Amino acid sequence: MSALRLPGRLRVDRQVLLAAWPLWLILAVYGLLAALYAVYTPLWQAPDEPAHFNNIRVLATTGRLPVLQPGDYDEAYLNTLKTRRFPSDLPITGLRYEGHQPPLYYLLATPVWWAGEGLTLRGRVILLRWQSALWGCLLYTS
Repeated sequence: MSALRLPGRLRVDRQVLLAAWPLWLILAVYGLLAALYAVYTPLWQAPDEPAHFNNIRVLATTGRLPVLQPGDYDEAYLNTLKTRRFPSDLPITGLRYEGHQPPLYYLLATPVWWAGEGLTLRGRVILLRWQSALWGCLLYTS
């Protein structure tokens, strides 16, 4: 028998599964690297991560999409944060300059934000990074 029987009427040809092994290998390596990146990259060291984080926070806590307004991009403050490597004594809540981005990513990340209730800030960031990595895997295979 050359087909694998699954519940219902779905049948998967074993040859198709075997022929796709490079894809599965790529996805496994991608998943491992993405998971390690999510855990070992210091907070806010990914490009524009604080601003994207704040967009998710605003949507998850207010139910409204953030609106980009004058003053949301404070270059001097952002440079201070970057120079000092985002110290924990300087807040990132004022970084809201990604409010012009299409909202689908933020809408998809909102339930992950809610699922991270009770986690530390770092834990919540890691959870959101894993969600991004999962979307990367899913979109790569589509």
